[in-house]
Amino acid sequence: MTRGVKVYLLTLYLLLLVGCKATNNVDVAPQTLNQPNAAELQNNSELETRPVTKRTEKKPETELAIALPKSIAILPFNNLTAEAAAPAILRSTLFGHLASSNYRFPHIKDIDNRLAILDPKQKLQSKEAGFLTNLLDVDGLLFVDITSYDKLYVGVYAQITFSVSVTLVDVKGEILWQDDFEEISREGGVSLNALSMLYNIAVTAMHISDENLLAVADKLGRKIAVEFPQPEQYQQQVLSFIDTVLHDGINKVLKYGDALQVGIKGEANKLASVNIEGINQAFPLVEKEPGIYMASIAVDRRWNGQNLMLTGNLRDSSGAVSKYISSVGLISFDNIAPTPAKLLHTKIDQSRAVIQWQASEKDLHFAVFNTAGQSRQLLFETYLNEFVWQHQRPLFDNVNLAVVSIDKAGNQSADLSINIPIYPLATMYEATVVEQARLPSELTGQLILRRHFGPYVIDQNIIQAPGSSLFIEPGTEFSYTSAGQLVMRGSVFSFAQQAIKFKPLSSVMTAQVFLTLDSREHVDLNGFVINGAGIGIEVLQGSPIISNCQIINSLHSAIVVANTAAVKVQNCILQGSNTSAFVVSDKARVQISNSQFIDNFPFHIQSSSIYELQTSGNTWQPDASAMTILGNVRY
Repeated sequence: MTRGVKVYLLTLYLLLLVGCKATNNVDVAPQTLNQPNAAELQNNSELETRPVTKRTEKKPETELAIALPKSIAILPFNNLTAEAAAPAILRSTLFGHLASSNYRFPHIKDIDNRLAILDPKQKLQSKEAGFLTNLLDVDGLLFVDITSYDKLYVGVYAQITFSVSVTLVDVKGEILWQDDFEEISREGGVSLNALSMLYNIAVTAMHISDENLLAVADKLGRKIAVEFPQPEQYQQQVLSFIDTVLHDGINKVLKYGDALQVGIKGEANKLASVNIEGINQAFPLVEKEPGIYMASIAVDRRWNGQNLMLTGNLRDSSGAVSKYISSVGLISFDNIAPTPAKLLHTKIDQSRAVIQWQASEKDLHFAVFNTAGQSRQLLFETYLNEFVWQHQRPLFDNVNLAVVSIDKAGNQSADLSINIPIYPLATMYEATVVEQARLPSELTGQLILRRHFGPYVIDQNIIQAPGSSLFIEPGTEFSYTSAGQLVMRGSVFSFAQQAIKFKPLSSVMTAQVFLTLDSREHVDLNGFVINGAGIGIEVLQGSPIISNCQIINSLHSAIVVANTAAVKVQNCILQGSNTSAFVVSDKARVQISNSQFIDNFPFHIQSSSIYELQTSGNTWQPDASAMTILGNVRY
């Protein structure tokens, strides 16, 4: 014997020893470690299995039949191994095999929901059977201990050992049936059958790192189902063999337009179909390969339901039907669009918008669109109920957004439309926009005049109440009749971006006074253009600031200041007044800077105030002199 042959035989011997140890001392014949043949490589789901000879003593059939419960709950498995995925996978496959038998098996999800009231750290025990059967509404409990899960890999060959102990008890906790099971699978190669895609989807969706675990668990579940005690009349039935039922709807919510792929592996040359819980229809499958049945089911727009079971059926020539509930997951359909979200809060300033809303239901995500203009631009997708947008929109432009609620199936709600202007002052968001063009005789509260609703008609004596605020958007226009006058006794805010225009409704309807400022509150006239007034602005009290304004073609004067008012005029043009651009009296104080006095006849300024007027740094046409300026004025 050559040295190379000796090394080969020694290596083979060591591998056999390791393999035997990994299978909990179950003997493995030497020939099982030979390389798989071509047929085995074509389908790794064809597993070699060996039943465990260990059996516990069973009750006589007559006694067992009387004692058997009518409904059985498959309790969470007790895992004595290091394989974390084993309990959920085996429990699911065992349910699939047992649920079609002659018992009522509550679904695993329903059992877990009811057990949620208990301490998850406390192990469930048969001595608590009375309480547990009452809680779960059953008269039998199935306890399962996973005693071992061992793996051995040699090249393309894999050997897996899966062992469990199964106990069925009644409402008193007395053992009706008990047995130990072990599944040893040896496989190699790559699966090429028509169910491969669905099988891989199931493995991925169930988060199993070792895909062989699902296959071995399924075979072990079948072995338990074969030995599980059944009523005599049920055991006499001979039904077609179903190996597994798969689908690709795992961890999804399907809707109209989707397709559900389903498959059954079982005996060949049968009539195959599937049923979906709650849908009164059987869906036929086509046998693609011997024993492999497949179909694509188009989702109907009328289907709605959560966590529905898929049952596979095989019918033989005698009409007998075997059933198997898919153990890879439940199916959900949703063809109902969510209702729109409810707007809770908005906060928008010159550079940032914060939108908050309340969802109409759970498990939604949201798409936020910019709907300004002709296009609809997706800005953001989020699972939160808030959207923060750093925008670059100008003041008084509108933020036009739409929030769309989207459920797990992709159904979309109608828009939650948001149309909010960008105001320069936070207090403006609490103000009321005056939408009627003809202003009322009294202005009270916090009011905004917007250019879209103008020109506002001033055809009477309109008085702003003390304590109220008036915000005027740039570009707003006012038209006066001969009876019109606007008296400000509260706060006035304006913003220099676009001219705010005041003019007569017609050339023959000039009012005597356009604006009267009779307020000790904040008054800021910015960007006003007053054309053709009798008197443009009359100031009776307070300390208003008049900036960036043009007061032209006044029938009498551009600005009149009386009493103890103190006025600042900056960057203004006073032109074409027919008496005097500025008239100041009493104890009024006036400061005028960076302004232009043009073609005012006969005077630019007339002052009888006891205080000297400060008018340095202005331009005059004609020049400032004793002929164009009267009174105590420094220029």
